[in-house]
Parts: sequence; structure tokens; C-alpha cells
Amino acid sequence: MKKYMQSVADAISGLREPGGRIRLSDVRLSRLPYIFAYVFELLLYASRGHFNAIETSLFGVPGKTVVMAFHGLASLVAILIWSRRRSRLIGAVSVALTAAGLIPFVFLDLGTPRLLFAVLAYIGLGGAVTVARCGYAFALNNSERILGILVLGVFSTLIKCTPDGLLPDVFAQRVLPLAMLVLMGFCLLCFKEEAFEIREDTTADDRRGLYWALAYFIVYFAIDGYLWELIYCSEAPLYGVRLIGMLAGVALLAVFFLLLRRNVWHLWNIFFGAAALAALLAVFGQRMNVEPAGMLALGFSLFGWETSIYFLSCALRRFSSLRDLKICTVIFILAAPVANLPDDLISQYAPAAVPGVALAVVLGTLVVMLALAPYSWKYLFSQEWLGDLSRSDMRRAVPDAPEAPSDAPAPDPFAPFALTPRQQDVARLLLAAKTRRQIAGELGVSESTVKTHVTELYKKLGINSRVELFRLFGAAPAVNEEPENGESHGTL
Repeated sequence: MKKYMQSVADAISGLREPGGRIRLSDVRLSRLPYIFAYVFELLLYASRGHFNAIETSLFGVPGKTVVMAFHGLASLVAILIWSRRRSRLIGAVSVALTAAGLIPFVFLDLGTPRLLFAVLAYIGLGGAVTVARCGYAFALNNSERILGILVLGVFSTLIKCTPDGLLPDVFAQRVLPLAMLVLMGFCLLCFKEEAFEIREDTTADDRRGLYWALAYFIVYFAIDGYLWELIYCSEAPLYGVRLIGMLAGVALLAVFFLLLRRNVWHLWNIFFGAAALAALLAVFGQRMNVEPAGMLALGFSLFGWETSIYFLSCALRRFSSLRDLKICTVIFILAAPVANLPDDLISQYAPAAVPGVALAVVLGTLVVMLALAPYSWKYLFSQEWLGDLSRSDMRRAVPDAPEAPSDAPAPDPFAPFALTPRQQDVARLLLAAKTRRQIAGELGVSESTVKTHVTELYKKLGINSRVELFRLFGAAPAVNEEPENGESHGTL
């Protein structure tokens, strides 16, 4: 209970975190292909169910299940052989396979040949999404990732909220997917090896943080299936209401990241609350005549898709090595069918039970995540990690640099943080395990002045304690030091 209460206190303190430095002006034009390769791949993937449904079965197996199985298998193969040097080659082969399958697919009528070309297209998309996801995670900064999810959120909303028959079939089923294929292919072919920044190795704590981020990603997709089933089983589609709800979710992301500059911990809490409200309204909507409110809540809760994509990509950038990347991808590919199968079965065999089961799943998941909050906070939602999410880029997930010549000047560790000369002096003395009294003596100032410098220093670094200062700069605090105002100087 004590750990749980501390995690709640940490979460509340996050509401008062110092403002970050994320600005869309930090987006680099040279990195636009890495943003939009992933965006166009995801839009192409999203449009397949809305405009290009796969209704033909193969040996009694639904076509949707067949193509998704090949999509997952191709993603698995692609990530196992992926490396920075092979990125463009895998991307080019994936685009070629997607084009070879998608072009005939959009021109054929329903039948087995159309399904076979769909399989080929999804094999290509499986490889393309792997390369695009790696580019989004390892070649971009946080500002660029945020731009990507905002564009994705707006256009996926337009796709998902387009009423049947509103667009001409030739545009929706042929022009749109082929245009996204061309744009995705162009972006993937622009990838360059040197743009990928990925570490060679990680620590045990880094891996724990990465696996917790992956757990949130999988949990979202388990809930997401039920949210969409609630939409599909609704008697009134209410496209306009759903559109307003989904655009409100995208607006929340923009305000949250760019204006409020708060961390993703709070976005997850908002998502779980919105999902629970949407399921609750779906259960009692018809009885209480609040179907529009339920559809609005459902549309709003779908911002969790963009949040989960951004969140896992940031975690990969911050915590992952190439080996960890491959392990996480394999885990997700194997877990995805398990996460998505239950809602498919319920909607097929007991559609009337979908609202009640959805509510039970969302509430059950929320209870489990709250019970595990002390552990997820310890390994994932630390102040250092949350501080990284409030900056334009992560600090530690950088490629191993070649050894500098022995006579080369040491790099300045404080350069990225815009510290004043006095704040740098204070930081160095803190890292040398000096007390505030000792620092005051060495700098010839009062202890209250040192305290002021420390407060401003911590704000600029996005941390709250000396322990986090040691973590940030990779220094080992001295042992057997007396704690200073409750701060521990022991080894971590």
C-alpha cells in the first residue's frame, strides 16, 4: 500500500512538472520521409477495412484472417533480418511486393484471385511497416514524432468517419490506396543508414522500461478491438458525432504536447477513463437514450491509437538496443492475435454481449494497471524518462560513438541543456558529491544562493533529486556520504 500511495503521489507531482521544450519548429525537413513513411503505411493499413474489405474465404478461413496472418509473418521475418544497412533494401523489396499485390487487388472483383493478390500486398506491407516503424523510432526526435501522430490522427479520422457511398468507389477503392502506396514507397526509398540512432546495448533497467512500454501498447490494442466493435454494433453509425469525437481526441494530443507540455502518464489515465465511459454508455445508451454521447465518447477514446504509437516509439528510442527491438517486435506479433481474437469471436457468435464484455474488459484492465502502478512507475514512468518526453529529443539512446583521440577535448555534458556558467559549476560540484555547504564555500556564496541555483538547475534538467542527476549524467555517487536534505548519495 505504501508503494501504491507513493506512485499516486508521483503521478500527481507530474502535473506540476516544468514545461518542456517541444516545438514543431524543431522538425527537420530532411526527416519528413521518416515521419510520413510510417504515416502513409498506417493510413493504407487503416483504409483496407473501410474501403477495401476482404470478404472472400480461403479453405473456410475468413480472408481477413488469412491476410493478417501473412502480414504478421512478413513483419516477423523483416524485423529478424533488419539492420540499419539493410533498411533501404528491405524497404524497396517490401514496396515492390505491396505494389505487385495491391494494384491487381484494387481492380479485381471478389474471388480467390483477389484474395491471393491481397495476401501478396499484405506480405509487402508487413515488411514496410517494420522499416517505417524503425525509422519513426530511431531517426526522429519527439517533435517530429508528434507531428506524425497529429497528421495520422486527422487523416485516419477522415477515413474512419467517411459514410458508405459518400466518396465515388473509383476514388475510395483505387485512387486513394494507390496514392498512399506511391507516397509510402517514395518515403521508404529516401531512408539513409546514417539517420538511424540506436544503441548497441542496454541495461537491465532499460529493458524493464521497454517491456512495460510494450505492455501498455499491447493493452491498448486489446481494448481497441472492443471499442471498434462497440462502434460497428451500434444501430446508428452517427458518423458526424464520431468525427467530432475523434477530432477532439487529436486536438487533445496537440494541446497536451504543444501547449500544456505534460507527459504521457496523464494521457494514459485519460484514455482509460474515456474508454470506461464509452463502454458504460454503450451498455446503458439505448435504455437512457444517450447513443450520441456514447458515440462521442467512443470516438474520443480512439486517440489512444496515436498515443500508443508515439509512446512505444519514444520508449524504443530511449531504452532499446537492436536486440531488444527484435525481441519486442516478436513479442507483439505473437501477442497481437491473442489480444484481438476474443473481441472478434464475441462479435461473431454473441454480438449482443459486446457492450457488457467491453465494459468488463476495460474496467478489469484498469484495475490491473492500477494494481501494477508501483512497478510501472518504478521502471517506466520515472522522472528522468518523463523529462525526456518533455524535450525535443531523448538524451541517452544514441549510437555508440567511436573512441576519440586521447588528446581530443572531452565533450561538454551540459551543452544540450542551456545552463548558465554558475549552474554548470553547481552541477559539477553536485556530481562530485559535495554538500550545499561545501559548494557555498567553494563558490564563495551563501547556502540559500546555492539552493536557488540547485532549484533552477533541476528545472532545466527536468529532474527532482540528486539521484536523478547522477542517473542523467551517468555518474556513480560517492558512498558513505551523509544525506543532504533527504537526498541519498548512495550508489544506485
